[in-house]
Amino acid sequence: MRSFAEWIGGTGLSVLLRETEWVVPTLQSIHLMGVGVVLASLFMITLRIFTLTGQDQSLSATTRRFIPWLWGALGVLFATGTGLIITEPTRELLSVSFWLKMLLLVVGSGFVLAFQTGLRRHEGGWEEGARRGRSVKAMAATTFAVWCGILLMGRLIAFDAQFWGGLSQQAASHVAN
Repeated sequence: MRSFAEWIGGTGLSVLLRETEWVVPTLQSIHLMGVGVVLASLFMITLRIFTLTGQDQSLSATTRRFIPWLWGALGVLFATGTGLIITEPTRELLSVSFWLKMLLLVVGSGFVLAFQTGLRRHEGGWEEGARRGRSVKAMAATTFAVWCGILLMGRLIAFDAQFWGGLSQQAASHVAN
């Protein structure tokens, strides 16, 4: 993995992006705004599931309102995240926090997709489950917690060596062998 990361870091695009003073701060700023949109969208849906807000509209109406923002922001996060990886590939690709973030991202996106699909197929069941049952609320709370974990792992990328100690270096050397 180290040689791949170093290869990316040596490409003309990586050098250009890294050496252009405004690129990294701009990508980071847009990435953080995207994170905010994702978490705000999930938070509003979660609040609706827990009947703490938006009781004047159905769960499917709330979801139709916020899910497009969530998926759109995920597209922005993919684009800006890819740009950040290209600008600092060794920092990202050799980071334990980065790979945990990617794992949580797959899990969190799967939860959102399962919720969205399930709601489309059985709208009344989800609405009733949100009112009475624990399973829909548990899924909402778990999904929100996973996305908070994604946020935490993203932040820890900058402090990977200090947080994980030698684990990152051990993992990187193990992957390289």
